Amino acid sequence: MIRSSVFLCLLLTVAFAWMAGCQRASERPAGSSSATKSDSIAANLAKLPPEDRAVAEAQGYCAAEPENPLGGMGVPIKVMVKDQPVFVCCAGCEKKVLRDADVTLAEVADLKAKVAAEKAAKP
Repeated sequence: MIRSSVFLCLLLTVAFAWMAGCQRASERPAGSSSATKSDSIAANLAKLPPEDRAVAEAQGYCAAEPENPLGGMGVPIKVMVKDQPVFVCCAGCEKKVLRDADVTLAEVADLKAKVAAEKAAKP
């Protein structure tokens, strides 16, 4: 009886953690200005070592949740995928990028191209 209760508690904890995942941008509290968000993102990116910051800024967005800007949920997390640094927005995304390395690296290449195009379009 006790074993099944412990197992059920463990199962519910894992299920809750899995369902929680990342907090999507659309689920974040309203009312925060874009200036405040960009300041927060810049502050979180500044906490990375300079070489990692440059890679994260070039990537711009989470490799697992591309709608989430890196730094928007705290300091981005570096994950090595086939000896290449890949950044994710939160711990919940680490396993996602490791599942299929080739898909992840293709996504990162697309994100870097997107960020470069965004920077080129700014006056």
